[in-house]
Amino acid sequence: MFDYWMNAAPTLAARMGVDPNEMVRAHAFLCETLGSDWIDTHCKNSKSSGVGSIADVHPLTLALKGATEECIRDVLRVASYLRTFGGDANISDAISSLRDADKCEPTLFELAVAWGFHNAGSSVTLFPATAKGYADCAVTIDGREYVIETSGFPSDSLRTREISFMEAMNRSLVTASGKMGLSFPMLLEIDVDDLDGKDRTSAFFAVSEAIRTFAEGDDPTQTVERTFEYGRAVLRRAEVGENPPRDSSSCAMRTNFGHITRVRNLDDDDDPYARLRKKLQREAKQLSGCKDGVIVLDIEALGVGVINDRGRLQELAAEFARIHRSTTGLAFTVLAYHMSGHRGLSGHYFPLAPTALPESFFQKVLSRDEGAGLFDAIASNVGPQEQT
Repeated sequence: MFDYWMNAAPTLAARMGVDPNEMVRAHAFLCETLGSDWIDTHCKNSKSSGVGSIADVHPLTLALKGATEECIRDVLRVASYLRTFGGDANISDAISSLRDADKCEPTLFELAVAWGFHNAGSSVTLFPATAKGYADCAVTIDGREYVIETSGFPSDSLRTREISFMEAMNRSLVTASGKMGLSFPMLLEIDVDDLDGKDRTSAFFAVSEAIRTFAEGDDPTQTVERTFEYGRAVLRRAEVGENPPRDSSSCAMRTNFGHITRVRNLDDDDDPYARLRKKLQREAKQLSGCKDGVIVLDIEALGVGVINDRGRLQELAAEFARIHRSTTGLAFTVLAYHMSGHRGLSGHYFPLAPTALPESFFQKVLSRDEGAGLFDAIASNVGPQEQT
């Protein structure tokens, strides 16, 4: 089941500075942490788990079974995070989120941020309670606590829930069209406002009902629309030479039968800074009532132009500071590959008040993360919290 990973890992051990036996133990530790039921479902037999495309494959399945250097590093990275915070009272919440494909990547970013602060010398608590629920972590520096909320933007176009949903709707379109005897290409447009945690049953039913209505109608030029719990499905016959839509807010796919599926997420915005404003407002609500909250965003998906434009990000931070008071620090970051070989934080930090998390400490987080031996937790077979 894990032969590819096990065969590849020893070839990279010397370069990573990790004993190959410890790499194997790290892999076993991660599997044990995720649990036998999770391994059985996601790793032993992909067919039994209902996977239809890479969009439906859990990120940790790819890491645990893959033979690439990135897969091996990801397993060591996640094992290091879990060993570091193994004694935290809320580590089980992180593990539960890691098991969920939709929550895995955001949780890994949360742990990367928490580990960065831990590595820089602050004490870290995962998922502290706030007036609005729970934040992602709290750090204590020189006796002062700062509550941190993290978030980001999906950057893997093959594993977004929109793409997974799109392919599921396309399979439904092909299957139902065949059953109804429709041999010509159809165009199905799906508008959705939010896919988070949504069951696909009502969407499947809407697509099937639209196809049945079209097939039973007498007008080949008709357009059939059906609504479902969180969106609508619009079906019509594709025109000759029609291509999938190319606008930036759409995902499109044409199957070998000529059918087209389109998914448009109505919450998307073409302006990256407008998207940042919306994201900051949402995260600030979570920190409302906190003293010296810090928002750390992963902005890699917004593009290198945004990442490198510190001046524009500073203007955005100043605009934010005029409205919000509980959040006194903003960080715009990416998880970049460093010379040490692991993915660590890089980016910009803006303190918004005299009591904000010190900029000098955040720079320490970045500089220590860049040269830090994240894999020390593996090499010594103990978590960093236990090292001296």
